[in-house]
Amino acid sequence: ESPELTQSMHTSMTTLYSQLERMESIISRIFSIQRYHMGIFSLKCEPVDIKLFLAQEVDLYRQLHKGIIFRLDCSFQGTLPLDKIQFRQVLTNLFENAAKHISGKKKKIIAINCHKE
Repeated sequence: ESPELTQSMHTSMTTLYSQLERMESIISRIFSIQRYHMGIFSLKCEPVDIKLFLAQEVDLYRQLHKGIIFRLDCSFQGTLPLDKIQFRQVLTNLFENAAKHISGKKKKIIAINCHKE
């Protein structure tokens, strides 16, 4: 096997895995809507490794938007209690809006910074 094929397969599997996580997210949202209609308003908060979570999301968007450079600068160490579904939706909205607004620019760079203050 050539290294390029191995890297290509790895990239494809990573993208597939991310898409499966998104499917899980959609299903969870459906259940969230059902909980809402039933009058249950709790979030599903869990400890999330912010640096890892952002890196995974940025990797996915690098695959989806090949013409855009995504730069992640995250010095945050540790976890925060978050609802992964809602946090992923916020990131999706931010990244997609940034990608739309940068489309006409010569330099297509989106910088993501995450630092504990």
